[in-house]
Amino acid sequence: MTFLKVEDLDEIRNRFGEKIAYYFAFTQNYFAFLIFPAAFGFASWVILGSFSPIYALVNGLWCVSLVEYWKRQELDLSVRWGVKGVAGIQKKRRDFKHEKEIRDPVTGETLQIFPATKRLSRQLLQAPFALLAALALGTLIATCFGIEIFLSELDEVFLPTGLLTTLVPTLTTMLTTVATRLNDYENWETTESYEAALTQKIFVLNFITSYLPIFLTAFVYVPFGSIVVPYLDVFNLTARPFAQTEKQLQTPD
Repeated sequence: MTFLKVEDLDEIRNRFGEKIAYYFAFTQNYFAFLIFPAAFGFASWVILGSFSPIYALVNGLWCVSLVEYWKRQELDLSVRWGVKGVAGIQKKRRDFKHEKEIRDPVTGETLQIFPATKRLSRQLLQAPFALLAALALGTLIATCFGIEIFLSELDEVFLPTGLLTTLVPTLTTMLTTVATRLNDYENWETTESYEAALTQKIFVLNFITSYLPIFLTAFVYVPFGSIVVPYLDVFNLTARPFAQTEKQLQTPD
């Protein structure tokens, strides 16, 4: 494994800018820090067993150490590259649409204003959007569960996995497009605030996409499988109205 030196980060910064250089610096630190939890996790699995409070405590301390170490290195790099404090300098977006103009009583500068209450009312649309995103993904997962139950009778279990692999990225792309349009509708004044708001929305989408299947499996499918599975058995639900006996509902061996 080859690690980037500070001089390499300087070269990346000179060629592509500070944002890209910070990305490579953080990614390298993160990957290096992952070595410890990987090794300690394997040791805990072998020695401490499942659900170890010691592993949970050490893992929490590792997270804090990662964040604090990166804060220190971020500060060092900002001083080295002469960009300390530039985050306070914000650039106004070209697509920003103001509703009124006022004059600053101190500087005499004309300020373009968009009411914060109006932007807040538009931001409230994030809640139903997140619910609809979770509902769409949950419906897709439940459908794939139903197909898996049906095809398990035929020993064909790869189709649901293929559907999830294909449709989840497609659905995520569509939802990201909607999130971007919603972010445009909120009419942020500066580029930094616009990017921060969009990052929050994409984070929520990625969280839903990554963890909703795990939550449904762990807290619905596994504990309540005996109750839920009959409603997902597409074959039985479809054929039952036309069957005269239970024997006709049985699949051939």
